[in-house]
Amino acid sequence: MGILYLIGLGLCNEKDLTLRGLEILRNKVKEVYIELYTAVPRKLNVDSLKELIGKDVKVLRRDAVESNYLLDRAKKTDVALIVPGDPLIATTHISLILEARKRGIAYRVVHNASVLTAVPGACGLHAYKFGRTTTLPYPYKGHIFESPYDVIKENLSRGLHTLILLDLDPQKGSSMSVREGIEILMKIEERRKEGVIRDDSILVGLSNIGSDDEIVKAGYPKDLMRYKFPMGMHSIVVVGNLHFTEAEALVYLADAPKEILKNV
Repeated sequence: MGILYLIGLGLCNEKDLTLRGLEILRNKVKEVYIELYTAVPRKLNVDSLKELIGKDVKVLRRDAVESNYLLDRAKKTDVALIVPGDPLIATTHISLILEARKRGIAYRVVHNASVLTAVPGACGLHAYKFGRTTTLPYPYKGHIFESPYDVIKENLSRGLHTLILLDLDPQKGSSMSVREGIEILMKIEERRKEGVIRDDSILVGLSNIGSDDEIVKAGYPKDLMRYKFPMGMHSIVVVGNLHFTEAEALVYLADAPKEILKNV
């Protein structure tokens, strides 16, 4: 019986692996896999990852991760699954270790940085003032999913910020853009008319957090829709009630309009 290791890749590329994770990949496991459906770090090079750890790395599709494939392999030998960000942010991987426990298969988790932990600091916002995180999916067959709007509305009613994770576009190898995300939210607002996304809402657009070309830009919806974010992993924060230190951070770290300082 082997051990199943879930190893966090971190935010940017293979160089964000922790020393502990790298040691396990190099010295303890026989088989190494990576999934790239929960996130696609823009600067990750799988060939460079293979060279770094000195082993082959197989990319697993979602259906393989969600099946018994890894658990069946871990019955025979030590196996590692590399996960972008932190291994246990995605519910898929929680299910994996639950099934491992039920089957009596040992597992180890090596945590790493996640967009959920990095975004508040990158914006200069207080981490404890974030409410529920939500994911904004692409419309499906013309249908726009409105549950993210409801999450934002609930958080705003409590004065809390909302982190919006944007859906992946497998063909582009990147996420929905900040512009696309705001357009979808505004379409929902046009229909619902509940004042959740307004012309004077303060939003933060983020791209490629943790990389050398990280962009954090705050402003009104029209400002961010005009701003040219580089391709990669994008996310949006809808800002709730601001402490004066948060407002200063948005102005001086994220180029928000200075007029927001008058409202705190």
